Amino acid sequence: MKLPEKQHLIGLLLGDNEHHLDHITPLVSLLNIPMIITEERIYKLAQKHYPDTQINYVPTHEIRTFLPNSTQALISCLPAPQIKLELLGLNIPTIWLPHGNSDKGRDSYFMEGLKNEQYAFLYGNQILNFLKEKGAYENLEGYAFIGNYRNEYFKRDQTGLKWGERTILYAPSWQPHDKTHILIEELSQVSKLSNHNVLIKLHPNTIKLSDIRLNLVLNEIANYDHITLIDSIPTIYPLLSQVDLLIGDTSSIGYDFLTFDKPLIFIENNQKHHMENGPLTLQQVGTTINISELDNIDQIIKKDDKSEQRRWLYNETFSPLPAWMRSERLISWKRPNISLHL
Repeated sequence: MKLPEKQHLIGLLLGDNEHHLDHITPLVSLLNIPMIITEERIYKLAQKHYPDTQINYVPTHEIRTFLPNSTQALISCLPAPQIKLELLGLNIPTIWLPHGNSDKGRDSYFMEGLKNEQYAFLYGNQILNFLKEKGAYENLEGYAFIGNYRNEYFKRDQTGLKWGERTILYAPSWQPHDKTHILIEELSQVSKLSNHNVLIKLHPNTIKLSDIRLNLVLNEIANYDHITLIDSIPTIYPLLSQVDLLIGDTSSIGYDFLTFDKPLIFIENNQKHHMENGPLTLQQVGTTINISELDNIDQIIKKDDKSEQRRWLYNETFSPLPAWMRSERLISWKRPNISLHL
């Protein structure tokens, strides 16, 4: 099969997956190709925050008639089997785009579905090795490295929000409904850091839970002068560029934060997603603390000595931005060398 060409690609954000927005939209903008969004709410959000992108609102049942005959492939953060299930009868190849570089869920049904991908856009060597581990690499027709394209998109326009000095971002991964109490406990402690500007950005899936207990806590701390709740801004890099410290966990935001080489703190909790602790994982380049140690956050920041490790992990995670993304050249597709399979 002929490899898809840049000018014949279309981005697809299928369903109510708001957290995919800040991954696929910067890429289609940099590639200068159109994009389809099937949910009106997300479409309006994209129009507001990505005004330079060719965005089209197309309900799922109208996609077949909307696509130009010249379309060679669809770019999506969903695995190919899920797209084929949603768009029955549509025989167009898909290109898988990761929606972050999280250390969680490595054995989920979502990740196991990657064995069915024909094409993939990859940040760098770390995720390439992951596809080999999953047995997905050898099934690819082709893949291309795209580096840290989201930071490249952000650098085009750095008119983000501004806060004062010593700003902290608390951005935890989402938890299922029966573990909401974990977030409530952490929010209660983080909100006590009154000597800092504290930004709180919960995962969109957490917001969808509409947990009454969690909403009560959020409503209370929203009135604190030092707290800013970020609940309607999908663009993450403008936020990360303004903060001095990230308090996170297994969320892929931590890998994005490596771009700025600033301290990371992880709150230890055995009830959360298991935090991978290998040499290529995020926890190795941050400081893991007990929640009771948040009172010592200033000392933790002063003692941070992991800049070299962060830069190393960043280079393992993100390849250099490819030349074809900066020009009208065709994508530099690579064909898998099966002998490299781990």
